[in-house]
Amino acid sequence: MNTTAGIRPKKLLVTIGGFAGPAFKIEYLDDDVIIYESNQEIEFKAIEVSNADWKAFRTQLDRANVWLWNADYDNFDILDGTQWEVSIKYSDESIRSCGSNAYPENFDVFLSAIRQLIGGLDFEACDD
Repeated sequence: MNTTAGIRPKKLLVTIGGFAGPAFKIEYLDDDVIIYESNQEIEFKAIEVSNADWKAFRTQLDRANVWLWNADYDNFDILDGTQWEVSIKYSDESIRSCGSNAYPENFDVFLSAIRQLIGGLDFEACDD
């Protein structure tokens, strides 16, 4: 019996970045490794994630109510700025949401959960 079933997502892809600003991407492939990309120093890292980290991440997702986010968040008054995309799938929940210069409630909590999952590496909106 696989004791990690349900702890790890089946899919995790999150991107955030802006026009001429910082951009970040994480993607969970398998074997508890997340690939982290940043255009800050053209950085790619493979990050190992423990079961405890996956559990904490899922708890934070649930607390932030990410499963209730809308599919799209857009602010058409800003042409350049920050675009983001979130695609997460667990066996019991999933979310696909994206935006441009607009964010769902608790987006800052979500970004904090991402940073914690990837060991404190940069992962943030570039809005001023």
